[in-house]
Amino acid sequence: MTPTPTAPDKPALTPAERRRRRERRAWIPSIIIGAIILVAIAAAVLFQASGVGKPVAAAGDSNFNIAGLKVINGAADAQIDVRKPLSAHSIGLPTNSSRTFGPFDGIALEVDLVGTSGTKEIFVDSMHIVTRNGLVTTISTSTHDFGYQFIRSQILSLGVLGLTTRQMANFEDAMPNGAGDEHSYFSLPFGTGDALGVPTSVVVSCAGPKGCTVSTTTTLLQK
Repeated sequence: MTPTPTAPDKPALTPAERRRRRERRAWIPSIIIGAIILVAIAAAVLFQASGVGKPVAAAGDSNFNIAGLKVINGAADAQIDVRKPLSAHSIGLPTNSSRTFGPFDGIALEVDLVGTSGTKEIFVDSMHIVTRNGLVTTISTSTHDFGYQFIRSQILSLGVLGLTTRQMANFEDAMPNGAGDEHSYFSLPFGTGDALGVPTSVVVSCAGPKGCTVSTTTTLLQK
């Protein structure tokens, strides 16, 4: 019977070779840990870039203190939530006050009114806020220009507040002849919209050669 050949014995490692092998093996855990950290960092960067998991910034009310007005004046944009009673302090206004913001040179003021059916954006010349006993009572806007076409187009743009075609028809029937021209003097309520969940009344007034103004007044809930 032929004997099975055996593998030749491996030469014994010298002390120096054993030390080098121990040193190489000592690096393996560090390399693995480093790779895991790099993968985790790359995943975090991709996660952040994708926007997933980012906290969504709440679209809160504008603030009408000095710092807040810099933002409002810079963007010609203000937002107010009218779905519930609103404290004067929460938007940087005194307990009892009557303040006007605007008009701005060459640009309309965007007023975003957050109501029960969403945010309604209207573009006006100026906004007026009244506070009483620590609460905001009314938010008013006004837009001034000349002519019947201005009146009609501005009211149509305010349709987002819940104004109706029936109100428009009734208003046009009630307007005096030559409405909007330089001999036109009148003040006429258009009607009330309820898209915000609180009433917003609209009034049109003309003062002959001084032009016409379309005004809105939103009445907020009180405690």
